[in-house]
Amino acid sequence: MKHLEYGERRSIERFINKEKGVRYIGRALSRSPSSIS
Repeated sequence: MKHLEYGERRSIERFINKEKGVRYIGRALSRSPSSIS
């Protein structure tokens, strides 16, 4: 496995966290559609 540079690893972690956040927000919105602003 290729050693990832620090910046590369951080961007990957940020991407994963963004994906998790999008999924979490999607579940929250589908649970209460009236809260969409």
